[in-house]
Amino acid sequence: MKENNDGNIPFYVALAIFIIFIVLGLTYILQGSSSYDDRGTFGDMFGGANALFTGLSVIGLLYTILLQRKDLKHQQEQLELQNKATLLQNFETTFFNLINVHHQIINSMQLIHQVTSSGIKTEIIRNARGVFLHLFGLIHKSLHNDGTNFSQVYSRVYMPLNFHLDHYYNNLLQIIKYIDESEIINQVLKNKYCMILSSQLSEHEKIMVFYHIIYINYGDEFKNLVEKYDILNNFNYDFIVPEILAQKYNPKMK
Repeated sequence: MKENNDGNIPFYVALAIFIIFIVLGLTYILQGSSSYDDRGTFGDMFGGANALFTGLSVIGLLYTILLQRKDLKHQQEQLELQNKATLLQNFETTFFNLINVHHQIINSMQLIHQVTSSGIKTEIIRNARGVFLHLFGLIHKSLHNDGTNFSQVYSRVYMPLNFHLDHYYNNLLQIIKYIDESEIINQVLKNKYCMILSSQLSEHEKIMVFYHIIYINYGDEFKNLVEKYDILNNFNYDFIVPEILAQKYNPKMK
């Protein structure tokens, strides 16, 4: 909280004047003169007091400069805080806009496939997050228990929808990069915003992201960032995917 130093200035001025008159009075008394002529020398004392007045003026000037300096420093600190708040607000606005784009991409996804029952073919339309649920089912049904055929299975499921899925994966990557590369927030806040992002993903989104980063397993930037911030947290892959695949996911954030 800013100190109110301005209210003390009249006190210091009055104190300085009081001290000056005390000094002059003592000087006059110590001279021990009572004659009218000798008192004329009293005026000469003011010449000697000029140096005292000058010194006090300098002190007053320095004091004023110090006050102004302190006020200027306080203003600069307030300006820095305001700038940081503005930068953080801009960061959050962009972040949540990217989250909105993420949801828009999901809502725009559509998958049409045929189901044959009793010789009758029926078209089934999957929308939004239902697409991820369907893709997970296809992979889970075709995947060997030991996961040896994973690359073939994922490629077969992924390639027909690579346009939509790439759009989804790339946007997700850009959000994580935006957080990771920010110079506005510290590591604690980066972890926080990545957890907010993670909370936006459904379980089947997370498993499809998991399959994707394992499929592209060549030190890819996407995989590294997902692991760095444990975007797939709170999900036990040991019970869903073969152990050999689960071991390839190594989250860095505990």
